[in-house]
Amino acid sequence: MNLNKKRRGENEKFLSQDLDTLLSTLSLIESSKVEGLKYLPGQEIEQGTQIFESIRDFLYQKVCVEWQFYKKRNDPDLNDTVNLTATMIDTISTPTLRFPPVLIASILVKEGLSKFCGCNTKKS
Repeated sequence: MNLNKKRRGENEKFLSQDLDTLLSTLSLIESSKVEGLKYLPGQEIEQGTQIFESIRDFLYQKVCVEWQFYKKRNDPDLNDTVNLTATMIDTISTPTLRFPPVLIASILVKEGLSKFCGCNTKKS
C-alpha cells in the first residue's frame, strides 16, 4: 500500500498515542456531540471504552466478517501498522460511523485485530 505523506502522517499521529488516550478522545468527541451528555473528568477511558463497545458489533461485521481479516492477517503489507490502519479506515468508513475513522482504526490496531476478531494467532 502506497500512502501519501499527509495520510501516512495522520495515521502515525494517532498510532503514536496509547490506547487510553485514544479511548479518552472517543469520550471527548461523544460528549461534544450529544446535547445533555456531560463530560466527566477522570472517567474518559471508561466512557471511551463503553462507546467503543457500543460499535463493536458493527466493527466486527466490517473487519472480521466482510473484510475477512482471518484470511489477510499474514499479508506482509499489513505488518506495517500505518498501512494496516489505512486499510482499516477504508474498511470501516461509512456515513453512519459517527467518529473519525482514523481514530477507530487506530484503536482497532492498538487492541490487535487478531484479538478483536478472535483469531488463534498472536500476529496483528
